[in-house]
Amino acid sequence: MPLPRVPSEDAPYPSRDPTDLQKHVAAFDRDGDGLITVGDTSWGVHKLGLPWILAIIGSIVIHLFSSYPSQRNWVPDPWFRIRIAGIHRVIHASDSHTWKRRGILDLESFDSLFEMYGDPIEGTMTLRQVLTLWKNNHDMHDILGAIFNLGEWFVAWFALKNKDGKIKKDDLRDLFLGAYFHKVFDNSTAAKKNT
Repeated sequence: MPLPRVPSEDAPYPSRDPTDLQKHVAAFDRDGDGLITVGDTSWGVHKLGLPWILAIIGSIVIHLFSSYPSQRNWVPDPWFRIRIAGIHRVIHASDSHTWKRRGILDLESFDSLFEMYGDPIEGTMTLRQVLTLWKNNHDMHDILGAIFNLGEWFVAWFALKNKDGKIKKDDLRDLFLGAYFHKVFDNSTAAKKNT
């Protein structure tokens, strides 16, 4: 089995071989320059179904937590942009434990989320099960990361829930890999062009 690729700090993004985590956030980069602005994230989160005010507040929090670690040097970005090439450095102790340090999705760990916390037969998870997952995975020494991760899970559940209030495993995998974001954003752009 080949070793996972290591994101290069100097490699321009987009690249021919992006990591899973880079694909996860790339849909928010509307102009394709490898940098995600607060406006890009606000637009994307709103397209996922959150009201504008929550999308803006959530985006500011996301960028406050994620901008600095994603930079290639010690100087913070004055506009709090997130650099896609450095997104692997945003992985924190209180995440879902499905991302490897290099930004690769660990499918075994992902599958175990539904075996341990969800309904493995249906392949679904309720909000209560998502909150139990969050409670059991957060690190007591990573309070800010735990709060950040709770927000991520809330947005994921809000965007993916079906009429029964459950999220499906396949939909969550698509969200983790970025395919869900591309589908939602492409559909909203196509609908806007048709009007």
